[in-house]
Amino acid sequence: MCARIDERFEFTQAMALSAEYGQFNHNALKKIYETFMDEVVCKKVGADICARGGLQALTANCDIFTHCTPLADAPPVVAHQATVLEYYWDGIM
Repeated sequence: MCARIDERFEFTQAMALSAEYGQFNHNALKKIYETFMDEVVCKKVGADICARGGLQALTANCDIFTHCTPLADAPPVVAHQATVLEYYWDGIM
């Protein structure tokens, strides 16, 4: 995933995103991906990420999920699903 972050974002943004992305957040985003964006799971994981790193971590991990998971490489109709995470995470804080 770190390689995908490096290739999809310019250097300074990639460094900032990588700083917010660690094993805990990797496992959290993986859980969202593997449950096919289940709303309850998304909200619980978002709250956990926010509790550990605040709004900055939540925003960074949303960007990583949207642009670096396999959903980002899917056809537009499927890739749009990744943007639903922003909707689920709205209001967490």
